[in-house]
Amino acid sequence: MVSRGCLVWLALLAACDKPPPAPDPAERARVVEAIEKLRAAPDEPAEAKAKLVDGLGQTAAKDARVQRARDECVAAYRLTAAAAAEDAAIQKALEGEAAPTPALADKLLAAQAQAKKARSLREDCDGDLASLKMPVP
Repeated sequence: MVSRGCLVWLALLAACDKPPPAPDPAERARVVEAIEKLRAAPDEPAEAKAKLVDGLGQTAAKDARVQRARDECVAAYRLTAAAAAEDAAIQKALEGEAAPTPALADKLLAAQAQAKKARSLREDCDGDLASLKMPVP
């Protein structure tokens, strides 16, 4: 006879072997569509792109994988927009100066680092999008 403790242990062990539940297909589709619209949109006007980023951020998602994709893409495109705005401000400042100041050079280095981080985050976003598009077993 198998003890009750063994049955509980076997039930827990069997539960651990199960893959996580698949995200709701409608939820995945909404987030995928919002990400694809954002990626396809032109960078200018910046306000229109910002609305798409905000819309993606407000897209409901309960599944952790879908949330991660949504949140990483929002972070990537917000940082991209911030880096572009900083770059534009630096370019404008350079137009009026005979020689760049050390402070402006520091701003330029910071903006380049921000743009590099934004590119990395967009790559993460692209990977998350690809994983959301994969068929669920």
